[in-house]
Amino acid sequence: MAINIKGTEAGALSLDAGPAVERVRNTAPVSASNPPGSPTSPPDRVNITGAARTLAALQDAIAASPEIDMKRVDQLRQSVDRGTYVPNPAKIADRLLQLEADIAAATGRNPA
Repeated sequence: MAINIKGTEAGALSLDAGPAVERVRNTAPVSASNPPGSPTSPPDRVNITGAARTLAALQDAIAASPEIDMKRVDQLRQSVDRGTYVPNPAKIADRLLQLEADIAAATGRNPA
């Protein structure tokens, strides 16, 4: 997914999906005479797009995933090299269907 950032000088930041995230412009500096939350101080505002939420959820899922089991990878590599590796088509199909369901759940879409 390509992310295009437009107007980064002083404008809106936008992703290809979802509404733009706007910068706060022309705000008064905070001082003792103008504390945060005072009537003359504008409220802070942050808008998080759906795409940003999805990316954050995916990042959390990746961080929670287990490390690569190099011992298992070496065993599989040796089996392939020896010609003794026999894939299980039913298990592969089940995992692909589960992956589709996980992607659909993460993006809020119905699986096709």
